[in-house]
Parts: sequence; structure tokens; C-alpha cells
Amino acid sequence: MYAQNCESRAQLVDLVDVYCANTNKKALIVFDGVSNIDLSTNFVQVINAGQADPRIIEIMDEYEASQLILVSSDKQLQYEARQRRIAIINSEKFNLHAIIPVIDRQEKDTPFLSDAQVAEQLKDLNYFRK
Repeated sequence: MYAQNCESRAQLVDLVDVYCANTNKKALIVFDGVSNIDLSTNFVQVINAGQADPRIIEIMDEYEASQLILVSSDKQLQYEARQRRIAIINSEKFNLHAIIPVIDRQEKDTPFLSDAQVAEQLKDLNYFRK
């Protein structure tokens, strides 16, 4: 998620939390390293895994493929996800900064994206195709 240009882990979690709250989705973020600070929210679970990649692979095995979308540019993680038939989005293509302003403008009327906006996002994400 480095492509989101977030200055801190907390900023990234906040951005993902807003996205999830407004799209009624849940997210799991796995960071490298260890931290005593729990950044989890109602919509975002944060895991500080020391080594993130092995933990992400374990998570892939704990859930049904249809429940997961991997957002990562790591080629090895993408390979592991493809082996499990998990949808993949490159970090560079998952642009939360483009989605959040649209959500903020709509918040007065509805917390959800319009059909046209969903169609545009799906097109931008290549309909989650590999």
C-alpha cells in the first residue's frame, strides 16, 4: 500500500477505515515489524507480524478464496494468491485517494458509491481479473 503516499501506518489505517466504513467492507492489514500500538478499528484489523509475508500466506489458507482480495505488488504474494484463486489488485492500482473524495461528496445523500462509480472502479481494477 506504499503507493497511497501515506506518511504513517496510522494514516493508511485511517484511509482504509474510511473506505471500508463507506463501502460496508472489512479489511485486514498486515505490517512487517512489531508494535505495542493497536491501530485496529471497527472495520480494519491490523496485525503486526514481524515478517508479514509468511503471515499473509497463513491468512490466505485460513479463509475461502472468495472472501479475500490481496492488495499487494509483491510478486511472491501474488503468486501464492493465484495458486489459491484469490483475487489480486496491485497496490498501485488500488487508489484510495481517488475513492475517498467521491465518498465524501456523496456522504450527505448516501454512504455508498453510485452504480456508475462502481462500474468505473471495476473498470479501473480490470474487474478483478488476473
